[in-house]
Amino acid sequence: KLVAFFQRQLISESRRSTCGVTGSPSGNIELLKEAGSFIADLCYSLAKDVSNFKKDEEEQLPEELSDDSLNVHARKLVDRDGSNIVIDSKGGLAEVHISEETFIKLRDRYCGE
Repeated sequence: KLVAFFQRQLISESRRSTCGVTGSPSGNIELLKEAGSFIADLCYSLAKDVSNFKKDEEEQLPEELSDDSLNVHARKLVDRDGSNIVIDSKGGLAEVHISEETFIKLRDRYCGE
């Protein structure tokens, strides 16, 4: 179905772009069908990659999610622009700076235990 959708869209857009222009429609219908098939295959492939990545990441996460199990902690940093929250790994491998307002919104959205 996705293949047919992209093929129809490409052909339709091709015809629409040549509307009012004298001469034959731009592009070959067969070429547009091949392009539609290629785009659909690309979409399927990317969707599969995203699904596999999600599954792999979920397998690596501990069952009980906490700051300690993820090896992260947050600290407050006051700079010239105001207050920021720094979230970093205890091993120093990664560091994220967010505003205190954003941190509070994220904390309030948290639904865990």
